Amino acid sequence: MDIQHATRLMERCISPSVQHLQHPAALRLHCRSVSYAAQAIAEALATSGMTIDADRAAVMGMIHDVGRSTAGNARHGIEGYWLAREAGVSSDIARVCVTHMTMGRTAKEAVVAGLLNAEEARRLAEAGIILEDMNLEEQVVGMVDSRVLGGRFVSLEERIGELEKRKGWLSTAARYNLDRIAELATSFEQVLGGSLAQLFPKGDLGLPSSHLSTWRRRRTGQAGAHDRGG
Repeated sequence: MDIQHATRLMERCISPSVQHLQHPAALRLHCRSVSYAAQAIAEALATSGMTIDADRAAVMGMIHDVGRSTAGNARHGIEGYWLAREAGVSSDIARVCVTHMTMGRTAKEAVVAGLLNAEEARRLAEAGIILEDMNLEEQVVGMVDSRVLGGRFVSLEERIGELEKRKGWLSTAARYNLDRIAELATSFEQVLGGSLAQLFPKGDLGLPSSHLSTWRRRRTGQAGAHDRGG
């Protein structure tokens, strides 16, 4: 799958025609932001000697939240995996829909956390998917997912503040993910020899202005309604 196909799938799933999506423009911007940032970070890591495919990271970032078209809760990860597979996406790409939510948990732990059920865990195992074995591209996407907000790359502290303000509280599962994201960010920064933020001056992701302006026109005042911490 290339980025054009990934973008079309994302736009088809995250559409104003999907009734339960209150802010599809914000969610589309989120997916594009994750894709852009994941590619930039993967390119920097590759330049620093890591074996990682930046184009693959971009594709994974673009489709990671397609499951929100059918599930608005923590199950959007597993729902996105099935949706992507039905759309013809290979399992090795589609799995990011699940792993950006499970973030290193085992299948059993993911079931306990309510991210999937036992039957789904069994089916994933049959497909050869070991959830805790995240590849580098998945790790980058999972980390970036909670570091973008309104088309910007932000600090984890700012992201947590936004989540707490919007949701009022953070679940144990969300805090687990945020801790894992902090660990990944630290490991990547050690490879790069500097902050991830230095890749994005003033937080700018380099998104085409048309994406940002469309989102801003459609916003209803609820900042980042679909920018999430998982």
